[in-house]
Amino acid sequence: APGANRSDAAIDIYQDGRVRVRFGGSDAGTGQRTILAQIAAEEIGVPIEQVSVLTMDSEQTPFDMGAWSSRGTHYGGQAVRKAALATAERLKALAALRLGDGRLWLDDGAVCGDRGRLPIGEAAMLSNEARDGMLTVETSFVEDSVVIADRETGRGNVSPSYNFACHAAVVEVDIRTGKVEVADFVAAHDIGLAINPTATEGQAIGGAVMGMGPALGEELLFEQGKPINPAYLHYALPRMADVPRVRPILVEGGDPLGPYGAKAIGECSINPPAAAIANAVADAIGVRLTDLPLTPDKVLTALAERDGRTRQHAIWRRPARWWIALVRRLYPLGLLSVLHRRTRTFPAASVPPPVEAVLRPDTLASLLAGVRAGAVPLGGGTDLLLQRRQGLSAAARLAATARVTGLKGIDTLPDGGLRIGAAVTLARLAEACRESQPMLTEAIETIASAQVRAMATVAGNLVQAKRCWFFRNGFGCYKRLGGMAPCYAVAGDHRFYHAVIDGHRCQATTPSDLATAFGALDAIVVVQSAHGERRVPIGMFYEGPGETVLAPGEVVVAVELPADFSRRVASFQKLRLWEGDFAVVSVAMSGVPAAGRGLSAARLVFGGLAPTPWRAPASERLLADSAPTVATLRAAVDGELDAAAHPLPRNGWKLDAAAGLAEKALEAIQARSIQA
Repeated sequence: APGANRSDAAIDIYQDGRVRVRFGGSDAGTGQRTILAQIAAEEIGVPIEQVSVLTMDSEQTPFDMGAWSSRGTHYGGQAVRKAALATAERLKALAALRLGDGRLWLDDGAVCGDRGRLPIGEAAMLSNEARDGMLTVETSFVEDSVVIADRETGRGNVSPSYNFACHAAVVEVDIRTGKVEVADFVAAHDIGLAINPTATEGQAIGGAVMGMGPALGEELLFEQGKPINPAYLHYALPRMADVPRVRPILVEGGDPLGPYGAKAIGECSINPPAAAIANAVADAIGVRLTDLPLTPDKVLTALAERDGRTRQHAIWRRPARWWIALVRRLYPLGLLSVLHRRTRTFPAASVPPPVEAVLRPDTLASLLAGVRAGAVPLGGGTDLLLQRRQGLSAAARLAATARVTGLKGIDTLPDGGLRIGAAVTLARLAEACRESQPMLTEAIETIASAQVRAMATVAGNLVQAKRCWFFRNGFGCYKRLGGMAPCYAVAGDHRFYHAVIDGHRCQATTPSDLATAFGALDAIVVVQSAHGERRVPIGMFYEGPGETVLAPGEVVVAVELPADFSRRVASFQKLRLWEGDFAVVSVAMSGVPAAGRGLSAARLVFGGLAPTPWRAPASERLLADSAPTVATLRAAVDGELDAAAHPLPRNGWKLDAAAGLAEKALEAIQARSIQA
């Protein structure tokens, strides 16, 4: 494009000695403002603290084509350097009027010579062109080495310099779950010269981390033309806990056309990570994956194909699933389109209705009275407030549980069991159970972030709404509209957060990790209303995905663990797409060690497989009747999963992941039993 090889810059010298760089390009987080200030300070001989940089002001900044094609360092640097050199010469010429025609140089904010020194601000004011206490020098830099490509031959030279990089990755692939983790990463870059080594290393590191995102998880998904993961809640942007240490290596050789020999680094650092990680995964598992991101479903599917493993679910012998199978087959043949046209969509985020009142009861009786009058209990607010923004809750009256002292205790029961108040935060429960039942601590520490765990409550985690990304992001689905509304997960992207067992009109799962962990400990959920108390076994607490048996006016007041909870050896294992994510699949296994046998009262509970936490009774009997090996447990779990599952077209891989997590849980329990 005309002007693509041109960049202008201006330098302003103020009467008080301050220097301002005016440059039309933008700093898109690359540190360009800093290096432009460094260049100006170097050529004009002032401390960098005296230099400011103004960019992207259409009235005050000169011509530049902007931040694209990794041109910032070369064009911006050369333009500012040219302007700064011209400014330095102008200042020396002006200072010569006072200091004479001998040798002059710039240092520490002054023009220096054999006959003394003159501050640059005073020198600038000697010019007839100085206005309003400021002298301006503006120049234009044109890169003559750039040649527009010939339309006939395609030959040309689109850039004055070319940067090169080599990235190397060490990955760990869990062949049981398909999870890929980067253990070590090296980013070597030919950068000519690092004007600012710290910023240059930051570019190498930041670009590598950005490149890891689409390599391992980032993908924007759509259904019916609408994004289904428009927010970070469902978007696998790498979190700090997900990325390894990145070791940058700066290779400096100098480039004859660059400012001081510098070259670009920004865009180049994003490109290599995906290829390096894919190569490392292929080296680790012996299978080449050619579709990014390298999510667990693709890894386990590729491994199953390599090994010739298939699963048979014999739907033809299960009449209860025939109607469901027929409807699923009809979805891509036109049924989804028909049902979709009958529905409406909602905004993924909306302005919630105003809150009329927030009740702050301090007794359980006053809390129950408020709920009976229509208020909705509010614990940490980590889900209810989100539901209001998503149009899932129109609650106008809220009843905060934070002051209800009867809900905040963790107390030992007379029989040795444990009573956990509904308003106990996850963080507090994790600390309280670290010694008595570390499996609960393990489960809690996989939930969300430390900040969320410090706010979220036990009851809030149990009663949170389903996390299906269609339901949460404004699709007019069956659970929002009922009736003839479709379940978009049937034909949409259902790989991660939807059921492979017992899916019916809705394919969502219960998102609570505590529900899975409590299920392996035979917990009792204590609920209360104005009519009295009910005690509900955790296995009967849910009647659908994230849908509980709570009646109107009832609230969860406590969770009780039986007397043997602390004697149980247990393990919680979870597959998630990123640190703090909801479970794609999870498993909780527990039992009381029995001498010479297996685990007495064994429990094996899976999360993320079915609408509600799902127990594997045959595998539990195996755990209780013998001391199974990992192989025998795997065979038993595989048999139960095959018999119970009815996966959607793209989430059958979760069965392999679930069986793999069961193996890991047994290994952890065996290790703990040996230690004990």
